[in-house]
Amino acid sequence: MSSRTSWLAIIPDILLMCVLIGFITIWKKLIIILTTKLNIDDKIVSAKTGLINIQTLDSPINKVTSVKVEQSIFGKIFNYGNIYINTASGQFIFKCLNKPNDIKNYLVEKMK
Repeated sequence: MSSRTSWLAIIPDILLMCVLIGFITIWKKLIIILTTKLNIDDKIVSAKTGLINIQTLDSPINKVTSVKVEQSIFGKIFNYGNIYINTASGQFIFKCLNKPNDIKNYLVEKMK
């Protein structure tokens, strides 16, 4: 009778590697989530994002030229994504926003 070592023995090590990598990479997303704010009212779009490198946007709605939403598979499942807002002065990217398609539809409606 012969026997070989099992590949199943490395499963705990693989899971531990995933947990450690996740622990290292979660901080960037937490900073984005805690420091990003986007406000849209009838006449102006104002936003702020960043902890050290702060990016702000204060633009009248009539100066917004286009709005784009980008979602990953997990973003579609959990309803979050990135919003790209193009204005006369440049492009602004807001990551990990909740309900990005609702925000886009609201902004496009106000642009008309």
